[in-house]
Amino acid sequence: MTRLLHVLAVVHTATVERCLGEARTALRGVTVSQRAVPLAELYPTADLLQAPDILLLEVDPGDAGDMDALERISRRHFPGVPVVVTAAEAALPVVRRLMHMGVADFLPQPFSVDDLEDSLEQAARSRRDATPPLARGKIFAFLKAGGGVGATTLATQAAVSLAARRHAERGGVCLLDLDIQFGAAALYLDLDDRIGLADLLDDPQRLDGELLRSVMTQHRSGLDVLAAPREVLGLDAVTPQVLDACLNLACAEYETVILDLPGVWSPWTYRAVQSCDLAILVTQLGVAGIRQARRQLDAMAANGLGEVALRIAVNRFESGWRRPVGLKEAERALGRPIDDRIANDYHTVSEAIDRGVALADIRRRSKAAKDIQRMIDAAQRAVAEDKHDVALIMPRLLAAHRA
Repeated sequence: MTRLLHVLAVVHTATVERCLGEARTALRGVTVSQRAVPLAELYPTADLLQAPDILLLEVDPGDAGDMDALERISRRHFPGVPVVVTAAEAALPVVRRLMHMGVADFLPQPFSVDDLEDSLEQAARSRRDATPPLARGKIFAFLKAGGGVGATTLATQAAVSLAARRHAERGGVCLLDLDIQFGAAALYLDLDDRIGLADLLDDPQRLDGELLRSVMTQHRSGLDVLAAPREVLGLDAVTPQVLDACLNLACAEYETVILDLPGVWSPWTYRAVQSCDLAILVTQLGVAGIRQARRQLDAMAANGLGEVALRIAVNRFESGWRRPVGLKEAERALGRPIDDRIANDYHTVSEAIDRGVALADIRRRSKAAKDIQRMIDAAQRAVAEDKHDVALIMPRLLAAHRA
């Protein structure tokens, strides 16, 4: 089933808003959402769950701030997303400047629904014909349903599993331990934590790819780890802006970015979940674990994160009739299926943590290791299968509208 095409419109003129209202009902298969924010405040993770397929931006060409914001939006914050600009002024020099900036189409005001449809089709063609943008790393965020559920263990072992399969190739996988108060990823992997996230927080203005790599510690598997600070820091030590910069750099430098998040909500942890391609909520199959997982799901839905791609992983799973809570009971309480079950192998996991190695290095046929590998492989497939080419979707939707 083809997903809806998402057009994000940032407009402020009454006539344009009226046309968008008509378009919402006239264009089948196209969703038009509207944001009432200045262009300078439009960021992909500030109030959006994911990048739109096409941007429709109302610009005042005589306002230098608008033009600067337009360039920043198209080149830095929404790379690869076609931009349609609408403005009251249609002077040729203005149009030329917009085309030079890479705008897909210019839509002079006033315009009709048919005019908008033609511009959207032009934007779709520009995306199809454009040189593909550089690949962006995928972000997988591990969330905790509560303390002690083993989310850090799953995050570190999943990251090691992915890195090892790349034959210790540097630049493939990184793990960012963002639990700034109780982070233990470096400890679990027997790595030196003298450098890490704290070095980035000391001077966030210096953040670049070279600095990010310099504060990473490499595991023998080839995994790069950004260690949590040694000292317990307040949650306000990280800001959404610093997190954005860190994630943007990590996605530019690495193919896969795994986040180990703290078990509390704050503006920047909220931003991290918004920014991820898929979140994995880790819990255990007990009354307390399922209750806490349901609370996390409810919190996400109440705060606009209900559409984030999500999998639920039950850690330390034991089969058999002795389970205190059955799978079907748990799924009814959660209101959704449980996606992954990680076998309970306490002794192997404990030894792997103590030695800082992969589970398979301790026990080649470890069922927990196989379950973790299946979990992260399924997460990667889910992300890959959710990607659709807007250039292929758009002609079908517009053809259906015309029919």
